Order: sequence, then C-alpha cells, then structure tokens
Amino acid sequence: MKIITFTILSFLVLNPILAQVDLPNTLSKTEKIYGLSKFWQEVNYNFVYLNQIDKEKWNQDYIDLIDLVQKTDNDYEYYRLLQRFCATLKDGHTNVYFPRAIDSLLYTTWFGDYRLVLTNIDGKAIVTQVNPSKKAEIPIGTEIIEVNGQATKDYAEKFVKPYIASSTDFILENNTIAWLLQSMS
Repeated sequence: MKIITFTILSFLVLNPILAQVDLPNTLSKTEKIYGLSKFWQEVNYNFVYLNQIDKEKWNQDYIDLIDLVQKTDNDYEYYRLLQRFCATLKDGHTNVYFPRAIDSLLYTTWFGDYRLVLTNIDGKAIVTQVNPSKKAEIPIGTEIIEVNGQATKDYAEKFVKPYIASSTDFILENNTIAWLLQSMS
C-alpha cells in the first residue's frame, strides 16, 4: 500500500478558541469548584490504585486547578481541565465525560464534507476510512503529517494525549490518533 503524506489545514481542525459554535457556559464558579472537589474527593475515597500515584502531586494539582477552573470561559474548557486532571491517574476505567450539551457538538470523524477515520499504524496517523466522494482527494493510506501547522506528533503530545485516561500505552497511542482531529461542529 502506497502511503501519501497530507497536511490537514486549520480549516479542517477547528480550534475551540476560534470556533464559531456557542459553547455552553452554564456552570458558575462555585459549581466548577464543587465539581472539581467532588471528583478529587471521590478519587481519594474510591480509586483502587491511589497508592500508585504521587499523592503530593495529586493534591498540588487539585489546589492549582481550584484557581484554573474558575477562570475557564465556558463549560468545554472546564471539562477539558477535569479530563486532563483525570488522565494523570493513568486509568482507563476512571474518566470525565462531557455532558450531552458539549458532546453533541464534538466530532472526531466528520469535518464539513469530509469524513476521515484515523488509525495508529506504526505510530503514524493514517487515514483508514474516507467518504467515497473524497477518496480521490484523500486516499486511504494517507498519513497526516501536520495538524494546525504543527507536526502531528507535537500536536498530539500537546493537545490530545494529556486528556486521555489510559493505563496501557497502546490504548493511549491508539486513542490519541483516533481523536487527533476532534473538533467542534
């Protein structure tokens, strides 16, 4: 199979800061602090592998997030902070999910007229499915080498991987590629 390199332009991947979508902003600062505190408390009480995490760092991250969650501009940013905090546990069974109002706005495979499914193949983001009308333009086997002007690996390390909760490296790597182009509708 011939692999063709392809650069995804920023119009395909919508940065939340530039999104034209009205993101829900329903949570007060108090509710954000409560939600963060509730998550932190539940982990401290119920997380089976608490003895395997750096408790001092976990607590300091919580303290740091108290200020950060209050400064979020919308519910999406708030939940992303919680997801990043959760991912530090490195457990695929402990997650923070978006509420329906946000989740319904997110896309991982549809981008305007394009439907792209990415798969991790030898550490590369490879297009393994594309809508039939775009196959000539983006053939199966195309490698995504750049996202929003950054090398794919750099973009993934900064904007995707830190938000994925996983205890195994291969799941983390596969989900990082699968969710590489997640954007707002």
